[in-house]
Amino acid sequence: MASLAFLTYGLTAISLCFFTGVFWLSWVLSLKYVPIFRTYTRTEQANWCSRIGSTLHATVICFGMLYSLSVQSWDSNLHPLHSVDLARAFFSWSIAYFIYDLVVVVTWKVPLWQVFTVHHFVAMLPFAIFNFYRGNCSADTYLLSVYLLVELCVLPMNAAAFLEDLGYGDTKLHLIVSYFMYGSWVIVRGLLPIYALYVLWAILIPSLDFHVTETWICAGPAIVCGHLISCFCVGCLIFVITPAFMTRLRQKPGSSMDDLHDNTSLVAIRRVSTYGTITLNTPRYCQDYSMPSASYKSPITTLALWSYPRI
Repeated sequence: MASLAFLTYGLTAISLCFFTGVFWLSWVLSLKYVPIFRTYTRTEQANWCSRIGSTLHATVICFGMLYSLSVQSWDSNLHPLHSVDLARAFFSWSIAYFIYDLVVVVTWKVPLWQVFTVHHFVAMLPFAIFNFYRGNCSADTYLLSVYLLVELCVLPMNAAAFLEDLGYGDTKLHLIVSYFMYGSWVIVRGLLPIYALYVLWAILIPSLDFHVTETWICAGPAIVCGHLISCFCVGCLIFVITPAFMTRLRQKPGSSMDDLHDNTSLVAIRRVSTYGTITLNTPRYCQDYSMPSASYKSPITTLALWSYPRI
C-alpha cells in the first residue's frame, strides 16, 4: 500500500507536473499543426491549451470516482468501511488540476477570471483539507466523490467548443454534441448537486459529532463549500446554460454565429471564441459596435458562456 505522503503530496506534485507539461506541449503542437491557433491572442491560446488539460482531468476523475464509489462499501450513514486511499489518490489529481488551472486563469486573465479564482479556491478547499489534514475526514469521502462527478459535462462542453473553434459551430454534429452537453448539465450539475445537498442534510450532518474539533475542521468547510458549489452549478444551469442553449436551438440553420440579433430594446452580440459563444445583451443606444463583444461592459451586461470548461 502506498504511503499517505505519496498519495497526497507525491501524487499532487506528479499530477501538477503532468498538467503543466500537457499545457506547454499542447501549445507547441498547436502552433505547429493547428493554423487557427496561430491567429489567436495569447489569452485565447492559453484557454485552448487549458481546455485540453480540463478534458484529460475530467476523463480520469469521472471514471476514477465511479470506480472508487463502486468498490467501496458504505455504512448506513454513507461512511466508508474500507480504505479511502483510492479516493484520496484521485482527490490529489483534482487538487493538482485546480492549482494548475488557477495559475492559468490568473496569469492570462481569461474572461471572468476573478469569478473562477474564487470558484477554484472554494472547490479545492474541501479536498485539500481531506488530503492534507492529518485528522480523520473519511466521513466526507462519499459526498466529495459525488461532487467530482460534475466534471462529466466538461467532455461534451469542450467538444462543442473545439468544434466551434475549428469552424463547425453551425453543423449537425455540433448540435448533437450541444444536446449531449445540455443533457449532461441537467443531470450532473443540476440534479446531482441537489441530490448531494439532500444526502448532506438527511444523512451526513445528523451522523456527525459536532462536539469534536476534528468534525468542524473536516466537515465545516466542506458543508459551506458544498452549498456554494451547488448553488453555483444550479444557478449557471438556470441563468446561463439554459438560455444559451435555447438561443442556439432558435438559431436559423446556416446563420452565422457572429450575426447581430435584435431583441426588443436590447442588441445581442454573439461571438464564437475559444471561450465558447459569448452573448452580451446591451442597450441599443449605448452599444459600440467597434468594440469586441467580450470587452464591452455595462451595468446590465449579461454573459452566456456556451461551453466554458471552468463553469
